[in-house]
Amino acid sequence: MMPNVTIAVVIPTHNRLEELRRAIQSVVRQSYMPKQIWIIDDGSTENVSILKEEFNPFPVFYHRLSEKSNANVARNKGAEISEADYIAFLDSDDEWDTNHLSTFVANVNPKAQGYFSGAKIYRKIGDQPIPKETILLSDVSSPMDFLLGGGFAQTSSFIIERAAFLNCRFDPTLKRHQDFDFFVRFYQQFQWRQLLQHSVVVHWEEGRAITRDAVSEMIVMRKYRAMITPQLYHRYLFIQYDYFLKSGQNQFLSLYQNELVHISKQLTFSGFTAFFQDRKSIFGKFQVVVLFAYLKLKAACI
Repeated sequence: MMPNVTIAVVIPTHNRLEELRRAIQSVVRQSYMPKQIWIIDDGSTENVSILKEEFNPFPVFYHRLSEKSNANVARNKGAEISEADYIAFLDSDDEWDTNHLSTFVANVNPKAQGYFSGAKIYRKIGDQPIPKETILLSDVSSPMDFLLGGGFAQTSSFIIERAAFLNCRFDPTLKRHQDFDFFVRFYQQFQWRQLLQHSVVVHWEEGRAITRDAVSEMIVMRKYRAMITPQLYHRYLFIQYDYFLKSGQNQFLSLYQNELVHISKQLTFSGFTAFFQDRKSIFGKFQVVVLFAYLKLKAACI
């Protein structure tokens, strides 16, 4: 017999009317029905409030933030105004399988205050979503090693005791890696439980624009630097630098360059390429060679 727990679903959104409709549809199809479904509107110009009536008589509630902010503020506000034992977060462009909440309820443990699970990644229209491989949090020495070393903890899988969340919250100042930051701070204060089902569908369609903010990313990485093994930290820096170099966003390169140049002085070519073992194509390997030569040249000029 399942325990009797109440759940409020919090969905932050800025426009995305059709994606939001899909997300809510996946919630009302749950085999375990939440007590509340909150749409937290972060300054939409589309009339997303119509979905409250569209999904009547399901318990859909609507709240509009007083000014345009970000998803972190919206998530925090949703948790504040909800009335339930647990908060289940769902991004407006993602969705859940019908067993997502029932699987959580069946695994509620009094020792854990937060739960996260695996996900399936949807990359191309017409294809089937593919389960994302992940390592176990219990197998690594720190939450940052988990997140950077093959672990997966996507925000749409977070289900958290409301009282615990209100003592942690998302950092409203971060534009990127806010999920990393919250995951680590919650780990430090409370207890995560990792559920192994892939009941979240994350939409990362090819060609879709992704918002990047190198300043926020580096704030989080420096904040938790002591938790990260050197190899994982160096690999992260190389990948980020490579991304911003290729995308032409040169204003962010200085955030990584000095440290990377220092690291590259100590690395052999084989040691450097070990960070990029996932580059299998000839073009991908060529990019790694070019990046290595570029950093070595920079190092020689110092």
